[in-house]
Amino acid sequence: MTDRTPTWLIAFGTIVGVRYVMSLATNRRAKRDHDKLVFDVTGPVRLSFVFGPPLALVAAVVAIIQHEPWWLVLILVAFAALGLIAWQPVIVLDQNGITSHLWWRTKSIPWKQLKSVRYYTASLSTQVTGSNGVKIVHTGFHVDSLHFREEITKRSPIHEIEQVDKVFSK
Repeated sequence: MTDRTPTWLIAFGTIVGVRYVMSLATNRRAKRDHDKLVFDVTGPVRLSFVFGPPLALVAAVVAIIQHEPWWLVLILVAFAALGLIAWQPVIVLDQNGITSHLWWRTKSIPWKQLKSVRYYTASLSTQVTGSNGVKIVHTGFHVDSLHFREEITKRSPIHEIEQVDKVFSK
């Protein structure tokens, strides 16, 4: 047996791992906080965003010290940056509307300004768009996707969600 893991095995393991984490999100429920519903991502997703970027930076430093190829260092640094950019927001539904909280910004769409809701079946993502141009996305990694869509149809003027059979893209 060789000392290197075959690429196909790494790809297969990655796909199985991502699908498993998405299935965890499907089985978890939104938290009720007084009159608010809080849709966060699952624990494993949050942990990967908390520990992934710092570990990638440490690995990049080790790669520099061990004189590894420049492209490997670049990939590790890009992975660390991507981890910060792809941080998933906490989505809150309350009597006023939908709010998305990230560590650097907050976006809101009042219920009366809801313009469209699309559910992307391939990626299990729901995109909510306001008449003010704001977009909030409940991804496949957020908990309780079905309940999220049900609450939108109950609370907003939109009572039918458009289903799109492709992967969500911004």
